[in-house]
Amino acid sequence: MKESSVEDRLFNLCKQHNIFITKQTGLNGIPDRLLLYGGRSWYVELKKPGERPTALQRAVAKKIRDHGGVTLWADSYETVDQIISALVTDADPPRDRYIPNP
Repeated sequence: MKESSVEDRLFNLCKQHNIFITKQTGLNGIPDRLLLYGGRSWYVELKKPGERPTALQRAVAKKIRDHGGVTLWADSYETVDQIISALVTDADPPRDRYIPNP
């Protein structure tokens, strides 16, 4: 499976649940997508299965978290499903999907 397949799954679920999704650009290491729903904003880094966020991505994620942001990563359909389910049900983000500290 490619990263683009994981991204397609995220985009389709966001559309299905009326979640605002935007691509993040302009800063190296920033997570790929920002999701906005119900007054919540979550940054999501997309990876192909088995890949993890890079050191730079972890460092940027820590800066975002230091300002109160939520930074997650997804590498499969299952993890995308978990993230979207938590977002639309107003649940806490899946702890095992937080981008780890550098």
